[in-house]
Amino acid sequence: MKKLLLTGMTACFCFAAVAQKNQIIFKETLRKEAAVSNEPVSTTPVSVKKKVVPVNNQNKSSVISVIDIGQSANALTSTAGPKGNTDYNPATNLVTFIHRSIADTTVPNGDPTNGYYRYDVSKDGGATWDSQQGPIYADPTGVTNDIRGRYPQAVIINPPGNTVADSAYLHFFGVATTATPDWTANLRGTRQISGLIQSQEVEYFVAPFIGSVTNGLITTQNNIVWNIDGSWSSTALASTAYTGTQYIYKGTWNSVTNSVDYTRTDLAFPTGVTNDGDQFYIGSGIHFGADGTTGYLTIIANNQDFVATDSANLLTIYKTTDGGATWGTGTTLKLDTIDAFFNLGTNLYETGFEQDGKVDANGNLHLIVQILPSNGAAQSIGIPASEQWGMFDIFTTDGGGTWKANMLGTPLTYRGTYGPSSATPMPVDNRGQVSTTWALDKFIFTWGDTDTNVFGGDENLQPNIFAVGYDITTGMWTPEMDLTVATAAEHEVHLFNAAPYVIGTSGTYEIPITYTAFDNPSSPDPGALVHHKYLKGATIDDSQFTVPDASLPLGVFTVGIEEPQAVVTNSMNIFPNPGKGATSIEFTLKKTVSDVKVEITNTLGQVVYSNSFGTIGAGFQKVAVNTSELGSGIYFCSLIINGEMVTKKLAVE
Repeated sequence: MKKLLLTGMTACFCFAAVAQKNQIIFKETLRKEAAVSNEPVSTTPVSVKKKVVPVNNQNKSSVISVIDIGQSANALTSTAGPKGNTDYNPATNLVTFIHRSIADTTVPNGDPTNGYYRYDVSKDGGATWDSQQGPIYADPTGVTNDIRGRYPQAVIINPPGNTVADSAYLHFFGVATTATPDWTANLRGTRQISGLIQSQEVEYFVAPFIGSVTNGLITTQNNIVWNIDGSWSSTALASTAYTGTQYIYKGTWNSVTNSVDYTRTDLAFPTGVTNDGDQFYIGSGIHFGADGTTGYLTIIANNQDFVATDSANLLTIYKTTDGGATWGTGTTLKLDTIDAFFNLGTNLYETGFEQDGKVDANGNLHLIVQILPSNGAAQSIGIPASEQWGMFDIFTTDGGGTWKANMLGTPLTYRGTYGPSSATPMPVDNRGQVSTTWALDKFIFTWGDTDTNVFGGDENLQPNIFAVGYDITTGMWTPEMDLTVATAAEHEVHLFNAAPYVIGTSGTYEIPITYTAFDNPSSPDPGALVHHKYLKGATIDDSQFTVPDASLPLGVFTVGIEEPQAVVTNSMNIFPNPGKGATSIEFTLKKTVSDVKVEITNTLGQVVYSNSFGTIGAGFQKVAVNTSELGSGIYFCSLIINGEMVTKKLAVE
């Protein structure tokens, strides 16, 4: 049986000192220890049952093969959030995989340090490969190794009209460290597949602009590149703290210089404040349609509008319809209806720490994310037992006006910790990924899961690849399928990467998948040399889209937390905001209430203003608040009615 609660854990990577202390790198696993109850969320019997997946659900296992591709000095290539290592382009039939290098100049394609980037490429849809190409990034300081590349991601840039593989480009985006355990710069560059043209650049962090490991690198079909990162207070890993801004990178292809030109937009996104005074931000993603016009930001965080500290991790979504020039108001999703899938008798649900998404042909977002019962603290997540959490597609069919959730599967394992506990353990959460057809009309959601009925325990250390497909035209789904059972990849698909596009336009759809294999599978060592593999032939076909839609609607937090029943929805307003001095709190009541109170708290959760207004009648109302004695900054203004609360942010000039 799984543990009743899965709490946050402390990182203990010893083999990569420049990375292992950074709570941002391992944001899906590094959580400060939190005191949590070991009681289950509910004693109500669980109604969800693990789907029985046929051993050979596709009758295609005989055509699935595993191909050796490149190698890396350790597993810190695609772990800890980044999943943008693998890409596919149908016009050129290119499949690419970028990874860290081997620190050994005595072997072919080895480099002075493992801080170089190399890549593997197939020009025939994954059938044959050229491995260890490059280096695509080389430390410009040479043997001093001052700018060490870490966590590379890469996308294919294909010039308009080109169908020749060697004439396409691979564009990478990574992060660098110095000899000390600090992040120091973003690394970017481009290499033509032929190797004839290559460039790289180093963008040093200069406070207050400090980034870390991005995990959202994508490219649109017209070669607009996007990436996203949170802002941090210091390059020193021990003192890293999110500071309330999202860095949005937009890159445009420059056909003259054969490189990508970037601009950066800063979007304010403060989160809620935890008990230790920090903002608590998990991670973000960026997702665009084919032409780069319609896009979405998806941010998992301790929600910024909650008054209570250490509230659950929730998903906030922003939308743009003008190519990122402006972003609409963020929408935070409620997850209380998720209980209909589990019947646990609770409305407290939250997301896990991993996400991946794509925008369909109609401009609608689909996001794969874990959803599970909450233990009420932002610094840990609750998993009462096996099968009481699930992989979900959170999606919209009306451009973000309303949102739905469909449960894709109930994995048996949430997290796997690789490596002996005495050496270099590497905790990795179950990471879902999304692939689509080039026409963006069929989606395939994938994740890894270990059958604990066979292996025992609750660690995800012998994963197979599971998948569910969705047809946006018919609204039909496929059943959950185990793609790697009875294949050469069975039980070893570690740290897998699914390309954003599938091979095939109709009939049969093949998912380009790479994964990491360890030298000693029975005792995998993430600090030792790892081997990268390509899974050839993982497919689904049109005949499998037979399952009717069973998604449920999701509500939204329109002003941060759910409005009390006495207040008309969306009626609370603060004017002026920002402002200082005489401030009006406006709202509309459905009925007369006897206890109306206004409280203002600072970002540490301290009450700095409180006033009771007694009984107030139904209809439009206005109460006066004096903010002249408050210092400039961001506050939270709460309207409290008969013990219920509505909160909005208040900016004091």
